[in-house]
Amino acid sequence: MKNFLLYIFLFFHFLVLSTTAADSNVPIMPLKDIRPGMHAVGRTILSGTDIEEFELEIIEFYRNYIPQNDIILARLTSPNVLKTGVVSGMSGSPVFIDGKLIGALAYGFGMFTKDPIAGITPIEQMLDILQREEVRAQERMLMGTVLDSSVSMAYMILSESDKIDALLVDVFKQHFFRTSLPAGFNQLPLAFQFSGFDNRVLNRFSDMFNQMGFKLVQGGTSSNRAAEAPISTIPLVPGGALSGVLVAGDMGISGVGTITYIDGNKVLAFGHPFFGSGAVSIPMAPAKVLTTIASSYSSYKMTEDGPIAGTIHQDRNSGIMGIIGEKPNLIPIKLRYQSPFQEQFEYNFRMAADKSLNSLTPTIILMTLYNAISSARKGDGQFDTHLSGKIALSNYDDIIFDNFYAGKDVGEDVALSARDVAITSLYLLMNKFNTPKIEHIDLNFQSQIGSKAAEIEQVWYDKSSLKPGESITLNIFIRPYLRPVQKQTHQIKLPDHLDPGFYSVLVGSGDFISRLEVALSPGKFQPYNFPHLIKLLNQRRKNNQLYIQLRKPTEGTTIGNQEFSQLPPSVLSVMNSKKTSSRRNYIRDVPLVEQVQPVDWMLQGGHWIRIQVLQK
Repeated sequence: MKNFLLYIFLFFHFLVLSTTAADSNVPIMPLKDIRPGMHAVGRTILSGTDIEEFELEIIEFYRNYIPQNDIILARLTSPNVLKTGVVSGMSGSPVFIDGKLIGALAYGFGMFTKDPIAGITPIEQMLDILQREEVRAQERMLMGTVLDSSVSMAYMILSESDKIDALLVDVFKQHFFRTSLPAGFNQLPLAFQFSGFDNRVLNRFSDMFNQMGFKLVQGGTSSNRAAEAPISTIPLVPGGALSGVLVAGDMGISGVGTITYIDGNKVLAFGHPFFGSGAVSIPMAPAKVLTTIASSYSSYKMTEDGPIAGTIHQDRNSGIMGIIGEKPNLIPIKLRYQSPFQEQFEYNFRMAADKSLNSLTPTIILMTLYNAISSARKGDGQFDTHLSGKIALSNYDDIIFDNFYAGKDVGEDVALSARDVAITSLYLLMNKFNTPKIEHIDLNFQSQIGSKAAEIEQVWYDKSSLKPGESITLNIFIRPYLRPVQKQTHQIKLPDHLDPGFYSVLVGSGDFISRLEVALSPGKFQPYNFPHLIKLLNQRRKNNQLYIQLRKPTEGTTIGNQEFSQLPPSVLSVMNSKKTSSRRNYIRDVPLVEQVQPVDWMLQGGHWIRIQVLQK
């Protein structure tokens, strides 16, 4: 079957190359020959697939806005663009003077301007991108984005939800390149198309993408639904719409601009960066422009992606370069959702797999999961959700999901479960040890009506002074959301051989216990290699379990993943010395006994009890 699909791919590859208009013989007008007052003609698609021309007048030049990079200033004069002005999605539209290519429309000037002033990236600067292919392999080897190795945030999905969202945004911003532009200039926003997405989901995430220079719009996909969609047979031509594809299938996410220049199977487009990541491997596809929406604030093209047509190789300051017919790497994702009120929904989509996108991929996962579950429910209401599934890795153990989520607010279970997968993928993709290959992601969401959120309200205990071998009885009062308090009784037996002194008994949710352990023994959450990272991610506590611990205060440290407690002060001082080369962290106490009790709710909160152990 795979060989058959490969033959189909190669056949369509041949068709694409044979129907693509190569324009490597198009004459070039260098910047030195361009003069203010010259009349130019641009080419772009405003509706459908027919390329339209629009007229411009060269105004002046902005020299060296960054070293050895210039912008050509021009005023749009044609009636067909005076209404819309410079449009999001026109990035890369080729501009000609006397039939000679001078560059690509790439920049706008301010908001609410009366004159449609644009900036053009000179074609010489775009052609320089082709030279970067000579060192692409070396650059790819050096690429990588690394997060702090501690996985503590992955253990606190419930209590640190806002911090997790902020972390996803900050990681994206830190690894996103924006060109420094002259005052008043704006990089023309790519029309960032979301197909199959609910408006509420887009509104939730729009601020982040707007800050990055993208305009979020709803779009469509024409034929990306198949798990192995054939390569596009739509000809790629200068002035045509081109998408950088992040997600394709039942949901689609892509950034849409315009093709500037084609040389054989090489495509230059956009005239400015996509993400500015350098040597990349991102799917690309032709697009059909459904219509152009005119706005005094920011006009944009509404588009529909075609099937994937190749791979973007370069993402540079002056544009992108893609290879037509090269099959990109994609991660298959299957998501199933079921509730008592409807048949099982199944979503299949493919996500771009590239190191350059590792900082953005967790946010994409968060958006797609949130959107899929919200759309499947077809309405608001109180639900709780059980998530099961895995992220399958090549040559390593799978990342396993098996947890329960509920909340007091409508849709909180969706947000919590989606965050869980997103933050897991963040630590998985941005670790300092290895860049894993994700084979596929398979997730199952099972929802029930109502909210099974609950808080541990009080804990009563029968005695605070015990001898070794005795048991303490705990009466735990749990308040489910909008329901009466329920009592559970549990006992914890002290070991027979305990030194006299004060000890702690912790009663709490998985979230409560994890937060305390991160504070008391942070070294436990520092992975020392990639398999250990996988182990830590798979050991996270469950939300629908009650945890009871007996803990002993101690002075100790961790070195690597080993804990050393009850050390003499002299030894502890040496091990925590700055001269010690191994990674180390203080330990303030250690667990001696732990009991785990399944419950019917997603628990939050807990209590810390102090007891005294007497001489036996």
